[in-house]
Amino acid sequence: MDGAGRTGADNPMTKQKVREAMFYAIDRATMAKQLMQGGSHAIDTPCYPTQFGCDESAAMKYPYDPAKAKQLLGVQQPVRPIVLYIFLFPFAMASDINDMVRG
Repeated sequence: MDGAGRTGADNPMTKQKVREAMFYAIDRATMAKQLMQGGSHAIDTPCYPTQFGCDESAAMKYPYDPAKAKQLLGVQQPVRPIVLYIFLFPFAMASDINDMVRG
């Protein structure tokens, strides 16, 4: 997510509609359920809700809605994939995440 354009003007993530479409295109609830096997849930905030200063009421809520994502991008069919790098910890879960993202 690069609203400030630090990665260059040609990066699709510098466009607000692309970033918003990304939020609608990700099924966060299923990711939390599948990756953590019931030990987690999706949150709407960019910070953990119990973290000092994190305001859940101020967070934008983006339900999983692939049709809305396509509408924001103005497309009727799949578009050129965007490569995203996911950095995570602990690395023991990396293969599970790879399988889920690929699948």
